Amino acid sequence: MPRAWNKKTGRRLESPTGAKAHSVRLSGGTAKAVPSRTAADDPVEAKRRLAYFRERRDLMVANIRELVEIESPSDNKAAVDQIGDLVGVKLAALGGSVRFHQARDFGNHLRVDFAAL
Repeated sequence: MPRAWNKKTGRRLESPTGAKAHSVRLSGGTAKAVPSRTAADDPVEAKRRLAYFRERRDLMVANIRELVEIESPSDNKAAVDQIGDLVGVKLAALGGSVRFHQARDFGNHLRVDFAAL
């Protein structure tokens, strides 16, 4: 079973149902493990997700290809900044609020915030 940890106490959290816990939520300042629900638990949801990704497969492959083809070795600031700029543009198009934290020796740090659902 994946384990979740309470950062304050350093103790492991257990799901109250014994199910796999993949996330930790804070409730009234108390951390507790939340059982994960997967598409495998719901065949209708699994089919819906599969259809969603099949419809977008070509776009996903094109985006991955575009990113992979940019040479961006970690020690090349200009190249890392270039890929960061591209990722920032793509995430802004999805509604993200993009900010860059400037770095002197290595690539700038990209921060993207999305509105809460």
